[in-house]
Amino acid sequence: MWELLRRNDAEARPTGAAAAIARAMIPEGEPVRQGDASTVQAAREILAARMGTAGVAAFDALAQAVEWTAVARRGKRFSKLAGPQQEKVLYQWAQNEWSRWPFLLFSGLIKGAHFDRPEHFEAFDVPYDRSGRPEKARWTRQVLAPEDVDDGQVVECDVVIVGTGAGGAVVGAKLAAEGYAVAFVEEGLYYRRDSFEGRALPAHNEFFRHGTVALGNTVIPVQVGKMVGGSTAVNAATCFRTPPWVLERWCDRLGTRELAPEKMEKYFQEVEATINVHAPPSFALGKAAEIFFRGCDEQGWNHAPIRRNVTGCTAEAVCEFGCPADARQSTDISYIPRALRKGAMVFSGARAGKVVLRDGRAAGVEATTLDGKNLRFDAGATIIACGAIPTPALLLDQNLCNSTGQVGRNLSLHPATGAAALFDETVRGFDSVPQSYFSDQFLRSEGFLLAGAQLPVDVGGALLPLYGDSYLEATRNLDRMVGSTVITGDEYSPGRVRSVAGGRPLITYRMTRRNTERMRAGIVRLAEIYFAAGAKKVYPLMPRMPLLESAGDIDELRRLDVRPSDFIATSWHPLGTCRMGPDRTTSVVDMSHESHDVERLFIVDGSTLPGPPGVNPQITIMALATRAAERIAHRV
Repeated sequence: MWELLRRNDAEARPTGAAAAIARAMIPEGEPVRQGDASTVQAAREILAARMGTAGVAAFDALAQAVEWTAVARRGKRFSKLAGPQQEKVLYQWAQNEWSRWPFLLFSGLIKGAHFDRPEHFEAFDVPYDRSGRPEKARWTRQVLAPEDVDDGQVVECDVVIVGTGAGGAVVGAKLAAEGYAVAFVEEGLYYRRDSFEGRALPAHNEFFRHGTVALGNTVIPVQVGKMVGGSTAVNAATCFRTPPWVLERWCDRLGTRELAPEKMEKYFQEVEATINVHAPPSFALGKAAEIFFRGCDEQGWNHAPIRRNVTGCTAEAVCEFGCPADARQSTDISYIPRALRKGAMVFSGARAGKVVLRDGRAAGVEATTLDGKNLRFDAGATIIACGAIPTPALLLDQNLCNSTGQVGRNLSLHPATGAAALFDETVRGFDSVPQSYFSDQFLRSEGFLLAGAQLPVDVGGALLPLYGDSYLEATRNLDRMVGSTVITGDEYSPGRVRSVAGGRPLITYRMTRRNTERMRAGIVRLAEIYFAAGAKKVYPLMPRMPLLESAGDIDELRRLDVRPSDFIATSWHPLGTCRMGPDRTTSVVDMSHESHDVERLFIVDGSTLPGPPGVNPQITIMALATRAAERIAHRV
């Protein structure tokens, strides 16, 4: 066997084997071009840019494994098999519990690279590059890039804030409005609409943290923004308040009424007014919402449009890749400009590496820019607002705020999966907002939320766990597909963030049996909605059962003995790793967001939530940050 692997004929080389796999995965059929060697080359270039030679070597090794394990299964190398046999081999790799996730990552990269081509976008009359001209404002001069600062520069301010997302931007704008000198330190760069092309691959290369993956009894990629605006600039603009019953649960757990619905009301109202939260107009809802509502009505289940934080939305369906119209009122559009108009400064492309301590108090941070310059920020108060993954990693690297071992624990993810459905009618989900509708019919009773999740051309091409003819049928009909997601709530928080290699996070998370059942139940409900609305086929994000051809197949899905790894899952909502609470033995910060251990060190981001809210947490984090600003102002 090893002698065979060392052969140098063209078909045995990694690129030759991978090209054969690409051709089998993506057969020829208008308007989809067949996968080929250029597909493989594009995939390898993406890996080289993100992971270097190690990533490319892993890709090539997996291609070789598919090539040669086919000998044991089918009697020939993969590249020598006939098309139907090749398709069976691909499904075997995807459905085997041990090979599934390496193969899904491998095949998703091939598909994503293949569909990131102008001709595939043009086939569906969708622009390949949506970027527009940036609007300049005077305050942008106060956003500094690495080339704008000097090595060894010392910045004196009243408050230094690490992070510019839903927590940091809000608290910074409020403090700046009170007259405090505020400096933001942001690891990501500042982007405007000319950077937002509207495609998945460029967006994930530029605007997201690479390698943020939770490992455990399954693999869950965690989507975390890295730019001025943080994840608020690359989300679906979805705005849910924390359900009142969740706030009551938190109050019971904490033994305080400080987060009671009646006390949080004014903060929710202020945030929603600032970022213009409202229900979308009918043109933005799109045909997908009409179909979803029709199916819910047939089942007798509640449904509604999702309220969104936008002004002048053009419904281009690429919200998660950066808004090319600057319509979403993310913090880089809303709160950060308010802070800058009051004299604040943003130091972008600067990674905070250390909290400065003097006499046991936090006195600022030290940071390093992308081009290697060292900065120090001397401040009366230090606010860490990096998010539920980077914040604990930063603190743990310095062993701060962790006298009771709570930093990094209690991670919840709201793990999500979903399904797509094929209809006879034209849907064109890429002509509406990506997440415009929801049903909370089962949120409190069964622990999951159903919401829209439309499939852009490149995402639809990459995500569906199909191969060969079934994959071709689905992707050539993307304009007749509806997509939705199942967002599960963590009944407790089973994950953890550790710090390795100089503050880099290691994320572990064990999917509970209950969440596994919620995922299956959510997909069952989506299938019921879609078949009731007239779907021809439903495509669950489940490699073991990637196609339902009729409502009768739902019973088979109900009987399936599901495991955590049976679902293609992701998370946009990491939370809870530096919990707030009055009891210092079970929390990291007090009810004013100040560290129990270090005076004048505050944490204001999703890591402080005392539990998972069960819905998209953006508004919850912003409301708590608004509340925190009032309290911090009295301490600075």
